[in-house]
Amino acid sequence: VWDDMFIPTMSVQGTVTSGLQTYDLGMVTIQDGTAQWSGIFMDESDGLDELFRGDRIEITSAKVVDSFGVTYLKNATFTVLSSGNPLPDFITGLEPDTIDAGVFLKAEPYEGMLLRFDSAIVTENNADAPSGPFGEWRFNVGSSTPESGMRADDRSFDVPFDFGTDSVTLGETLGFVQGPLWFSFGNYKLIPRNLADIDGFNTDYPNSIVSFRFDALIPSVNASIDQDNLTIEATVPAGTDVTALVPTVEFTGQSVTPSSGAAQDFTSPVTYTSVAPVSEAEKEYIVTITVEVDTTGGTDAIDEIDGLRSLNLYPNPVSGGTLQVDIDLSTSDDLAIQISDLAGRAIRSYQIGNVFGRQIISLDVANFETGTYMVEIRGTSGTTSRRVTVVR
Repeated sequence: VWDDMFIPTMSVQGTVTSGLQTYDLGMVTIQDGTAQWSGIFMDESDGLDELFRGDRIEITSAKVVDSFGVTYLKNATFTVLSSGNPLPDFITGLEPDTIDAGVFLKAEPYEGMLLRFDSAIVTENNADAPSGPFGEWRFNVGSSTPESGMRADDRSFDVPFDFGTDSVTLGETLGFVQGPLWFSFGNYKLIPRNLADIDGFNTDYPNSIVSFRFDALIPSVNASIDQDNLTIEATVPAGTDVTALVPTVEFTGQSVTPSSGAAQDFTSPVTYTSVAPVSEAEKEYIVTITVEVDTTGGTDAIDEIDGLRSLNLYPNPVSGGTLQVDIDLSTSDDLAIQISDLAGRAIRSYQIGNVFGRQIISLDVANFETGTYMVEIRGTSGTTSRRVTVVR
């Protein structure tokens, strides 16, 4: 009755039980509990590729479509309510023969729901012989009669097309086979979400930090990553304020903590933890940041300009629009002040004439990007310099 109807207002909640990822089914299913009619497939909706198993979502509008006997929600608008939730329990105790026979009330109410069959006996390696194979095989529970039971399909990205013919043997008993119930080409069938849904087989879930860099530094700094020892190391320019560095972290798992883009104090080594999807396995990377040693002497020297009694630049780091230069000269001098990036490119220049005694000079840095800069002060008798850090 709902087929091909767009429902503009609804409130349907469910937990994602399979996703579009290459280690998963390649289809999105959601399920709310274990009662009949509690599961459904989703397709052709914005944001589906960002859903992971365990995400709890609320669908507020969608089109209901029956496609070749399978019900989907398409063009859906939804919100992720929470993540990392436990999946609904598998439905057990169903009879493969009954499902394969298409008994409506024994099969259709479980479409899109997670089913599990323990002690599953392989009864056919090629369910479409002699015209196949088409990636399907059969199993039964409590019976090893050839060609009995229901089909299992290779719909998942992770399950090879020829799995039934070269990975399981006729009469073999598998501890379990599990996955959502699907319908295609006139048959109900189980679709394992990946190899881990079949006893005796495993799925490798991605879980690595693959890039760790500081884009705001000038020039940007890319850290080296040792995947064997789970260490990340980088050297940043002398004068860099490491108490609030902002790293960009790229990873292959489901999440990383602390998150990418969050300011972090790297005065001491920091642990970044990446978490794999599904298995929730963790990897702990130790991040060590080293500040380059300044061999120029420019950060400490105050006596290159004759008559220079003191020099202080503040605040440092500077987060506002003004950098103050507090300078004290015992003799009058004309000063040229230049701010450059660490690559030596001049950013801004100032000319201050007839400086004598203590004077506070305000420099405009409002449009400066986050990074470390060199402030060079030239007098008639010499030059001195200081490093300052701008934080936005």
